[in-house]
Amino acid sequence: MINILNKNKESFINIATLVLIILLTYAAVFKGVDSKSFQNQMMESPLLPVEIVEILSVIIPLGEIGIAFLLIFQTTRFWGFLFAYFLMLTFSIYLVSLLFLFGDNLPCACGGILSKMGYIPHIIFNVFFSIIALTSALITSYDHKIVLFKNSIKPSLNL
Repeated sequence: MINILNKNKESFINIATLVLIILLTYAAVFKGVDSKSFQNQMMESPLLPVEIVEILSVIIPLGEIGIAFLLIFQTTRFWGFLFAYFLMLTFSIYLVSLLFLFGDNLPCACGGILSKMGYIPHIIFNVFFSIIALTSALITSYDHKIVLFKNSIKPSLNL
């Protein structure tokens, strides 16, 4: 029984790794190939100060490539999953904020197929992949016995 669970976890991690690498690489390459369009769409965002758009238009695709790179290697995969989770969560919060504050009339700077989605399907897509990344990070941290907060809240018997 334990062998089946381990096989299922391994399969889940392998599929999650592959899908996230493809997603992040696709997004980064598309933003890089059409960087002017990506930057112009980001400039139309009422949530982003114009002063930081240029640097964000470089940092976001580089970050996506960096996360995909972390996912390739088993020794850094946990961090790749964790960063992918925070990136997807950040994108989700950004999209929800845009939707609630300004409606869905603003262009999406994501590029490619993702820019063709409406805001609601895009948010669902991002949340889905956030959950995949977080679940993978938790499984990976447990399997590799990584303790995230090893020095926090230790029970003490010193009286």
